[in-house]
Amino acid sequence: MKNLTAAQWLGIAIATVSVLAVAPDQEMYDLFGKAIAVKVQAASGLLTLILGGVVAAITGQSGPAQMAQQLLDKGGAKLVVDASAPKDLAKLAMSPENNGVEAAPGQEAAVAAKAKS
Repeated sequence: MKNLTAAQWLGIAIATVSVLAVAPDQEMYDLFGKAIAVKVQAASGLLTLILGGVVAAITGQSGPAQMAQQLLDKGGAKLVVDASAPKDLAKLAMSPENNGVEAAPGQEAAVAAKAKS
């Protein structure tokens, strides 16, 4: 469980909250009473939509970018790329941020050209 990413934790939260949003009315009435059950279901539906949007934004990275982020999250070494790397990785390598990706020594110009292509 400790190896789950932030997006995976949000996915678990969405699954949990969405159960409340779609639970049968009678069960919700029994658990919370009618007045509160209606509010819980409405709030759960809204929260599911909001969290879904957050997950979509977080997981919108490309595959290689996600791989680099996972390396950083797990305390892994930097990902060193050369000119044969995909464009999105080349962009990450040329970024001033500490994102876990860097150009191979002597390949900076080639990686920068790939990032701009």
